[in-house]
Amino acid sequence: MESSNYNETLNVEQGIKKRDDTYEALLRCRNFPFLLVSQFLGAFGDNFFLWIIIGPLGIEYQKGLITENQLGEANAFYTCLLYAPYILLAPVAGYLSDRFSKTQCLIGANFIKISGVLIAMLSLQYGRFWSGFGYLIIGIGACFFSPGKYGILPEIVSRKLLVKSNGVIEMFTIIAVLTGFLVGAMVVDKFSLLTAFLVVLGTYSVSLLFARAIDKTPSHAGIKFKNNVGEFLNNLIQLIKSSRIRRILFGAALFWASGSMIKMNFQPWGIEVLGLKTNTDVSLFSLWLAIGVMIGSILAGLLHNVGDLRYTRLYGWIMGGFIILLSFITKVTPMWMIVIILIFAGITGGLFLIPLNASLQWESHPEKRGKTIATLNLFDNLSMVLGGAFVFGVVHIGATPPIVFIMQGILILIVALFLNFSTLKSDNSHR
Repeated sequence: MESSNYNETLNVEQGIKKRDDTYEALLRCRNFPFLLVSQFLGAFGDNFFLWIIIGPLGIEYQKGLITENQLGEANAFYTCLLYAPYILLAPVAGYLSDRFSKTQCLIGANFIKISGVLIAMLSLQYGRFWSGFGYLIIGIGACFFSPGKYGILPEIVSRKLLVKSNGVIEMFTIIAVLTGFLVGAMVVDKFSLLTAFLVVLGTYSVSLLFARAIDKTPSHAGIKFKNNVGEFLNNLIQLIKSSRIRRILFGAALFWASGSMIKMNFQPWGIEVLGLKTNTDVSLFSLWLAIGVMIGSILAGLLHNVGDLRYTRLYGWIMGGFIILLSFITKVTPMWMIVIILIFAGITGGLFLIPLNASLQWESHPEKRGKTIATLNLFDNLSMVLGGAFVFGVVHIGATPPIVFIMQGILILIVALFLNFSTLKSDNSHR
């Protein structure tokens, strides 16, 4: 196949030896560092931007201008604006990633994000609606970026490096999500909203430059848009028919739903339960979670080969247990205890997710990888929107932040029951 031949040729050119499967070998792949920086900056900017919208809401709550419930509902609603395009445009994103060079898809996605920031800057003069609309446009760019980001990996690294490359990409993506959340809060606390807009605009621009530095990967002119929706749905049905792939999709969706719900609950939890005063104080929780995910992602690359999903259910149960522990935190709880819980929740999250992503990429058909990743995005972001709807609904009827954590943890424990891979084998018959 064209993509497979390209992959092998590129690997030889990059000097990847047959038995060289270390992290050092991964960094020697010419294109991988460029991809790593581009995706990090993109995810960083996506989550930095969220504070431009929700940061002022915390101040309004402390001034008594909005209620506790309105604060929680707004966190859920605005967070979901980034996820909605993944659901609505999944077939289009999959088509673009399969039809055109994935490098070009990464470049185009960054241009869309930059246009979203420019639209959102109208909010400085005309109100919060425009920042929300701009964030929705940024979500479209993120939707198109994701299939290219993951689909390009098998084209620029060898099979032996696939789990490690996934671990590094996922680690840096999640760190970018959480540190973007942290830095965005700090900038919104200390500087004007105009400064915050300029920072995120610069972030996307640098991401664009690194995307342009990646060698152009193959395109497939034979793939037609008019057939794309049907092909996407057929590929989705084929994926779901596989008991193993279906569980991989639901497992990854569970992780991202959990992460989004934690993020939605951080601001109300920090302000109402712990009595924190600034956005920066609240966002520091994301730093500890990011450290844990980083450790877990590295451990996943060291402990698991492609297709090794035996411990997925166990990791899910442990992750759910740590989230439930957050509900028992009070103002008198030592900060070091909160930090430990968040770090260990992140570690188990990284161990849970990375093997799932790597297995899905390797076990999917090479020529349908873009559609497969778009399907993964569809599941992930649908779960995040449903998680947001859940948080919005329970907060609307009066649930407190600790109750949200308890309900989320119980949900994880229940869903993880169905993620038993011990008797399921991967199907690589297409290779």
